Amino acid sequence: MSCFMLSDRTIATIANSLDLPEHKFSAQKILGIIYSKEIDYNSSVSRKDCENIALHMHLLNLDAIEARYGYKARLEESRNFDFDFLCDCNTIQLYVSLKSFLYQCSSIDDYRSNKLYMALKEYLSFIADELISSAYPTMSELSRS
Repeated sequence: MSCFMLSDRTIATIANSLDLPEHKFSAQKILGIIYSKEIDYNSSVSRKDCENIALHMHLLNLDAIEARYGYKARLEESRNFDFDFLCDCNTIQLYVSLKSFLYQCSSIDDYRSNKLYMALKEYLSFIADELISSAYPTMSELSRS
């Protein structure tokens, strides 16, 4: 298994998608983890929130590289994270980006106990459900296939 630094755009794509109203529940759960606070499902998600999520994802990716290759990735990857607040991807691209991110971060020995990783994995399930629901609007269509 290899591990590499994902592009800033890939990470920003995922973080920016959390700004969408239908993804608010996932965003608030992730923000609760990052800020170590009680989850407030009634508050909105700001640009700064998305940027903070992206930064924490970037750091998790660096942790995975360090875990996989045993060197201080944070020193070698000390470049500034370039966050671009755009959400111009479709649901399939979001799913692919998030799946790639989670695969890269699974190099961390205790990734299953990392709350951010697990919240993003839950978000991946939400995106998968969204894709299936859009392809099969009713369960009766699925059973006829």
